[in-house]
Amino acid sequence: MKVAHVLSEWNRRWSRPQWSGPLAVVVFIGASLFFAAHMQRKGLLDQPPEIGGDATDYDLIAWSLSTGKGFGREAPSAEFQAPYIQAGLKPPVSSPIGPATDRPPLYPLLLAATFRGGRQFHVIRIVQALCLGLVAAAVAKRVFDRAGVVPALLSSCLLLIVDPRPRTMAGEILTECVACLLVTALFLCLASWDQRRRWRDVVLAGVVCGLLVLCRSMLVLWLPILGLGLWSITERAQRWSAGKQIVLFSGLAVAICLPWWVRNVQVLGEFRPLGTQGTEQLSAAYSDEAFARKGMWFNLDEAGFFASIPESAAVPRTLARSRQSEQAAKQWIGQHPVKAALLWPLRVFQEFRPHGPGDLFVLALAAFGLAILWQTPEGRIARWLIAGQMVAVAATWSVAGRFVFPLLGVLHLLAAIGLWGAYVALVERRETSRGWVLSGSDKRPDAGELTAPPILKEPA
Repeated sequence: MKVAHVLSEWNRRWSRPQWSGPLAVVVFIGASLFFAAHMQRKGLLDQPPEIGGDATDYDLIAWSLSTGKGFGREAPSAEFQAPYIQAGLKPPVSSPIGPATDRPPLYPLLLAATFRGGRQFHVIRIVQALCLGLVAAAVAKRVFDRAGVVPALLSSCLLLIVDPRPRTMAGEILTECVACLLVTALFLCLASWDQRRRWRDVVLAGVVCGLLVLCRSMLVLWLPILGLGLWSITERAQRWSAGKQIVLFSGLAVAICLPWWVRNVQVLGEFRPLGTQGTEQLSAAYSDEAFARKGMWFNLDEAGFFASIPESAAVPRTLARSRQSEQAAKQWIGQHPVKAALLWPLRVFQEFRPHGPGDLFVLALAAFGLAILWQTPEGRIARWLIAGQMVAVAATWSVAGRFVFPLLGVLHLLAAIGLWGAYVALVERRETSRGWVLSGSDKRPDAGELTAPPILKEPA
């Protein structure tokens, strides 16, 4: 046996269907321990979040929930401030005090649940390590089922070692890890639906999508995109039946979110079911400064945009901020329609471009993997999920790759297939590839090479 064919022989010999589940369990345990150990080694496991940004805001809301004060911000107590003081940090200040309508509820509720045993941060970080462990396990199992054990192990290496983003985000008090798990679950549910058209897959996908919107409000923009995508990938003869399933999927997602949307309308006294975060930050998306930054988000408070709004109770103040930002953004769009249109592709480029060598490696392999999987259930669903996030980013703002993080499970599945495909094409079947690509090649593929074993197995 040629040395170049060793990996394929190992893959053929050890890719036994009954080992798919045990491999996923091993990957889940190993990946979860890996992320927890990395945070412990960095001294992050029980550290409070850095002052400023979203993390301290989630902490304030979660503390209010855990002390029975409701979904809002309260004056920080001594018990709340203690971890920050012990870490040598200045405790965050809650302003304004009162109900919060600018944050989605899922992550603060989860964080508040971890405070039941006392004020600490190691539990939420362990939960996030478990979330990423589940993502790694789900990706490895799906890759095992479609391509074999060697690509499945490669997927774990890419996620744990090559890509630095999971290690970084596991230690942040942010929504990314939970959102990544939910997007991966949604991807698997919809890929299973595309393959079998089962109602239970639709129900699960609808529930997961609803939870996803409660985790990241911007992902409500996925609903019409995914509905269109599921319709387009259905054969014409099956579209009536599929249409009913798509309606159920969308209806369940909306039903999951509806109590929260009703709460926002009641608290604000205006029809703003998604809350105020999007409208409050609209001038960070559409303004001269936004265009100068090529679609990158900037802090309106630090820029003095809201300086003219007086301090007041939470609801009147957040409504005043939302109206001012919304009005300024609409006025700017009316005055600069071309710039507003150009911001959409600029934001997508800023968000999806590589921000480091690990990002570049994963992105390039994922693009190759998507080309291989294009006409498979995984490829069809992946491209519509990616399209949905591109639309969401284009309509809002870029944050230098943070909005790509929820897609990492999907991207790493594609990257593992892309890496395996590149190995097969460039190492094991180099002569065949050369014959196909180079018109003047000395060796054209023969009949045996044309019927070589495929990279992918048929889905079970």
